[in-house]
Amino acid sequence: MESIPPEIVQFTFYKNPVFVTWLLYTVFIMISYLYMNDATKNSYVFANTFRDETNDIHWLDIATLDQSITNVPELLELVFSPFVLYSLLAFILINTIIKPHEGKYQPYFYTIMLSCGILMILFPIHYFVYKLFKGEKIKGDLNDAIEETRTYDKKFRTQWVLLVFLTPIFLSIILYLIRLNDNISN
Repeated sequence: MESIPPEIVQFTFYKNPVFVTWLLYTVFIMISYLYMNDATKNSYVFANTFRDETNDIHWLDIATLDQSITNVPELLELVFSPFVLYSLLAFILINTIIKPHEGKYQPYFYTIMLSCGILMILFPIHYFVYKLFKGEKIKGDLNDAIEETRTYDKKFRTQWVLLVFLTPIFLSIILYLIRLNDNISN
């Protein structure tokens, strides 16, 4: 006699520790952002630059550093922005250092540790190289209040803050897609 397949399909994704960790972290980030006051959002997270009076976030300005690319130095500055440098390093190192196909849960946690390592190494290097080649541009004279324009803090802080808090979420998704692609192609 043939057995009848069960009509109720059980999903076991909730038993996956990677999914549980990812979900808890994502919920923590969302709740933290929702309960953060507007002054902190504007001054710390978005550096008083990438959020307007109506609290709209200007994502394109964050990605392009709020500049139009009209010459080679501006293009190079965009290429060496934290987003681009981090993305290049992370995507290269995920496939070389982390073996995405080995183990069930281990690659996910190794990827998050690698992300933290990349950030801890990349930030000081980026900061010192930028200070070495660009320096701080300050306009104003002794009689006027000195107005800082295009300082490292105002220019790159938003990208660094977003990288620190959002890369575990995105790298977990990227690693999942890499593993899914390999499973489909096999």
